[in-house]
Amino acid sequence: MNEKLRVLAPLLVIGIALSIVIIRLDVTPIPGLRDPIRPNLKDLDAEKLERISDRLVLYMKGKAIVMTINTVLLGYLTWFYLRLYRKNDAVFSLGLMLLSGALLLYSLSSNPLVYLLGDSRELRWLAAFNFLPDVLTTIASGILVYLSKE
Repeated sequence: MNEKLRVLAPLLVIGIALSIVIIRLDVTPIPGLRDPIRPNLKDLDAEKLERISDRLVLYMKGKAIVMTINTVLLGYLTWFYLRLYRKNDAVFSLGLMLLSGALLLYSLSSNPLVYLLGDSRELRWLAAFNFLPDVLTTIASGILVYLSKE
C-alpha cells in the first residue's frame, strides 16, 4: 500500500500544482491584447453567428447521441463489475467497478440531454458544475493508476 501512495501522492501534487499555475497564469502575453482563448464575437455579422449556432446544434446533437450510448454501456459495465466484486471480493474488481462508476457519472454529467429533463431555468445551477466531467475523468484516471500498481 505504501508503494501505491508513493506513486499517487507525487502525481496528485504535480497535478494540483499545475492546476494552480494554470489558474493563476495570465494568458495574455502583451498588455492590451485580447485574451487568445476568448473568441471575439463583436466582429461577427448575423450570418456568421447563425452558422456558428448551426454548428453548435449539430455538435450538441452528436454529443447527446454518443454520451447516451456511453451511459448505457457504462451502466452495464458498472452493474457487471458490481456482480463480479460480490462474487470474488477482489480489490481489482472493486477498482473496476469504481472506475466504470466514475465514467458512468462522467457520461451522465456531460450529456446535454440532462438539461432537457426539466425546465432550463431550474437547471441553470448545473452550469456552475460544467467542470464536473473533468473532475470525474481525473478520478477515473487516479483509479487506473491505483489499479496499475495492484
